[in-house]
Amino acid sequence: KLDRQDSGSLLKMIGEDIEALEVFFAHTIAPICTGILVALGLTVYFALSSWGLALLALVTYALLAIAIPNRFAQQLEPLLKEQNASRKGYVSYFIESLKSMKDLMQFQQTDARFAKLIQKSQEVNGQERKVAQTNFMQYAVSFLVVGLSIMCFAWLTFDLVGSQSLDLATGVALLVSFTSSFAPFLELSRLPLGFKRAMNAGRNIYALLDEKEAERTGDLVEVSVKDIAIEQLDFDYDDRETGLYRNLSVQFEQGGIIGLVGESGAGKSTLMKLIMRWYDWKQGQIRLSGLDSRQVDKAHLQGSFAYVPQVPQIFRQTIRENLVLGRTDVSDETIMDLAEKCHMKERILAAPQGLDTL
Repeated sequence: KLDRQDSGSLLKMIGEDIEALEVFFAHTIAPICTGILVALGLTVYFALSSWGLALLALVTYALLAIAIPNRFAQQLEPLLKEQNASRKGYVSYFIESLKSMKDLMQFQQTDARFAKLIQKSQEVNGQERKVAQTNFMQYAVSFLVVGLSIMCFAWLTFDLVGSQSLDLATGVALLVSFTSSFAPFLELSRLPLGFKRAMNAGRNIYALLDEKEAERTGDLVEVSVKDIAIEQLDFDYDDRETGLYRNLSVQFEQGGIIGLVGESGAGKSTLMKLIMRWYDWKQGQIRLSGLDSRQVDKAHLQGSFAYVPQVPQIFRQTIRENLVLGRTDVSDETIMDLAEKCHMKERILAAPQGLDTL
């Protein structure tokens, strides 16, 4: 489940997404129940004196709790998606910077890295500012509705008092009740921000938890791998629209070193994981010395491979830079002498630009 998860995404999931879900559910049920009970109770109370007052109150409550939140929720959704992506990228970049601090200091790249970090931080702050501005506009519209509704309610009430349909004491009691009844509905008007954040958090968490587990099939069979045959293999990840492999057939024979060449994301590491049955494929076969890999217990099969995952670094360096690590007192002759002792001299000389090859 953690194979294709970015460290920044996982940290955000643990530190923010789970909390967003917890806060939303802890502060959602009570305000909704309170709002429904208050709306029903006060509507009945106002209706006993005037159907016009009851209708005005009901419309006001519906605007505050339903119409306005839904309207601004549509504006918040794309902003929160952008904010979510920005925060993921920032956290990942920050974690990578921490892990690479030694290299950054060694190659005197700390200032450039911090400048980029500040730029990403400002981008995140800009997204949060847009969300805050939209949220502020919602509050402003909500309070405008509250003010206008109080004015209309007061006008209707005193009109009824003037026409002697209500006595003054009852009219004042109705007005005071109405003006003090907005708290539950203003609380509900704040839900869109929390709701959309909770929905994004839920998608992030369930995307990880709902990943389909590979089938546990096969027997504890000892396999001496002398050749690997991949026949008509079809595979793609669940979240991809187009297939990563289609009718892939390739044969790996024992002896020598085999290199897979391709751009990032082309599926080089994925092919190794399929051979070890990290994932199940749609159709085709992978045979290990003639034996279908699905006939071998997955855990036993994976334990038979020595798998060293690739860890991308932030620098793209020449062979010389990778060997001397910033030291200026190491000559090329010294490097080549050591390379000869390690049986690597021929490889370096065969490289397109020798020690200057990236």
